[in-house]
Amino acid sequence: MNPLIVETALQSALAASAFPSIQIYLGTSYLEMSPESLNLIVSVDQLEHIASNLYKAHTSIKITSPALLGSGQLSTLVSTLETLRANFTADYFTTHWTSSDVTFNGLWVQETSMTQHEHEWVADLKAVIGVTE
Repeated sequence: MNPLIVETALQSALAASAFPSIQIYLGTSYLEMSPESLNLIVSVDQLEHIASNLYKAHTSIKITSPALLGSGQLSTLVSTLETLRANFTADYFTTHWTSSDVTFNGLWVQETSMTQHEHEWVADLKAVIGVTE
């Protein structure tokens, strides 16, 4: 199975309802992101074959935002992270997973974190998603 297929399915599911107005980038994409705006990046760090056509996709969803004083970017980032946490559930993905290439089979959120690197806020959500071909 190609990790790009899982990234694309995850991107579509998140864009369907939770983040219709935010540009969602793929971790494997070469598109240039805007450093002055909120960016959401979906990537599959590892794809683990379990049995037959069952795989575990170790995913990372990053939200990046500029760390500018007085810009309100931190509150926007926190709000977006809370939306992500609220919608990153099995029920949400059962409803919004539209890919015909892979089937959603459940998830487990491993961790969430928020840090600041130089001039950028970074929120990260790591999860394992079960998929079948």
